[in-house]
Amino acid sequence: MRPLTQHLSQSSFLRSERLLRKRANLVAVVVGCFWSEVFAQDGAASATTTTVTSVEGVTTTWLPGTFDPARYTCETKSCKLFNDWEWFAINTSNSTMICDEAHQDLFAFDGYFRTLPSICRAYKATGETYEGCRKNYCNTFDNAMQKILHLGGPGYYGFDQCRPFLDFNRTLCETEYRDPEIFCDCYCPTMTLLEPIPGCEDEILAFLLLGRRSPELARMYPMTAACAADLCRWYEIIGDPLPANPPDMVGGVPNICHEVGLPFRPQQCEELVTTIRSGMDLSYDPCPWLTPGEEDDVLICSDGSTHELDVTEAESWTVCIEHGFRWTCPANYPVMCEDRNCDASLDHCCQTETWRCKSGKERMCSPALARDLPEWNGFLTPDAASRRVLTTTLDPLQQFLSRSTTTTLPEGFAGEVKRVMPIIVWTSGAIGATVTLCVCIFLCRTHLSNVSKTVTGAPRFLKAYRTDPVSVFWPKNDVSQLEKQKLPPLRTKEEIEAERLDRQACEGLRAAVDAAYQRGFRGLCSYDGAPPPAEEEALLEAMATVRVRGLESKSGNGQLLVRGERWLRTLRAERHLMRVAADLRPIVADLGVHGLGGIGGTTLIE
Repeated sequence: MRPLTQHLSQSSFLRSERLLRKRANLVAVVVGCFWSEVFAQDGAASATTTTVTSVEGVTTTWLPGTFDPARYTCETKSCKLFNDWEWFAINTSNSTMICDEAHQDLFAFDGYFRTLPSICRAYKATGETYEGCRKNYCNTFDNAMQKILHLGGPGYYGFDQCRPFLDFNRTLCETEYRDPEIFCDCYCPTMTLLEPIPGCEDEILAFLLLGRRSPELARMYPMTAACAADLCRWYEIIGDPLPANPPDMVGGVPNICHEVGLPFRPQQCEELVTTIRSGMDLSYDPCPWLTPGEEDDVLICSDGSTHELDVTEAESWTVCIEHGFRWTCPANYPVMCEDRNCDASLDHCCQTETWRCKSGKERMCSPALARDLPEWNGFLTPDAASRRVLTTTLDPLQQFLSRSTTTTLPEGFAGEVKRVMPIIVWTSGAIGATVTLCVCIFLCRTHLSNVSKTVTGAPRFLKAYRTDPVSVFWPKNDVSQLEKQKLPPLRTKEEIEAERLDRQACEGLRAAVDAAYQRGFRGLCSYDGAPPPAEEEALLEAMATVRVRGLESKSGNGQLLVRGERWLRTLRAERHLMRVAADLRPIVADLGVHGLGGIGGTTLIE
């Protein structure tokens, strides 16, 4: 049971924290509106930027809004609330508790993710589309991010368990992120085809939403082998672009389910998504084919078996059809192609280079299962990158001239003179200026020599040497007036030392108060007789030093003393409560043994 003062101090601290967080969020909204206007103006200016290449008449133009060709245009480089190097974890006693509350809110009984399957099935039964799915999806993650922010950021609670919540941008989530698109346009319309065993539906959703994002979240939201089998049966139904038995549903499976590369081979899928088996944690790798095998001419299949290949025999490549299809390619054929054009169009081909693939593309991670998506870090999605292209156009006049013949007469003598006349004029002027300068130097060389000797030579030095410094530098003002303008007396060593000690006392008080408040107001005294916290002695000493030196009203020391007294009162109150609890412990124990009847002969009827 927590002490009473701990509950009171925690509630007051949380109230003040919420108030500061609301004010910080208001400031962030105002600043965000200002910078969004600035970036909008910059984007409008950059939309007209044109760069001329070395080829005459050929211009290279970026489409509007393209500051970085590979990134979205945001206030931060990664399009997050703060840049990655600005985030830092808040190490307080309630940090883990706040992070856990954010996770609990995501999967609350009446929350969005817990009710999503039933809502999707209800919309499918009525033949309607769940229009608010994506907005609610992004709003849920936005609430989770706001929950763990400390005063609006960049500090956050929860360490690695809540760090993935910060990789989020509300605007991009509602417009560009692929994970809400997959959930709302693929998973939701086909939710009626998911028929898991009891308890697996929540496990599948938790893994798809959070468990796949990091090793820490994979341990919090694991995928067991039994639930992985249900997920993979669902993927087999909705992910196969050429199913032998298409599902019986109105409108069929949405095309996006076939375009995101869902692993619809059951055995391979189960090996990919299972993160715990027989009580042991397994490493989650959603795309092992990106790392080829270590040996040449050795193919690894999904069941873990390895097979040597005879590259001269095409039949040897089909060995993995009976072993769950290809898992990784050999080291000398490291690229697994995107399309299934091998083994009778049943499996992905292995090639030495990407351009040798029939589609010209390498098989990548499915965005439905990937640990990290580029758009979470501000990079363009493949579709957005294809829309942001470089257009190279030829000037219309140059196009016309390239197709036409010239009818201009040859240039005459007047035209040739006109072309070289500027060169003649500039050359004549330069020659005339040089001749004039030489004549002036020749005629005036004697005068220049005398002037230089007077200004910089020995005569000037001798004149300064013979000059009486007293008559030159003696002040012209009255001596009595000068005596009145005396400089202030020099400070003694004692005064300088006293000032240094005062400054040291003020700084020590501020550091001691900050250290005490960083310790917090909870759990200062765990039991009766507990050793005093390290911050107490430093705070008492700093406060005593300030009072002894009479610095209570200097540099805000008064406020610091009030804050320090508040922390010490809380510590003394907790110690007193611990002492009272220790004194009452024998009485409570006696009540547990004899009941109230053993005290003063009183009988209590419950």
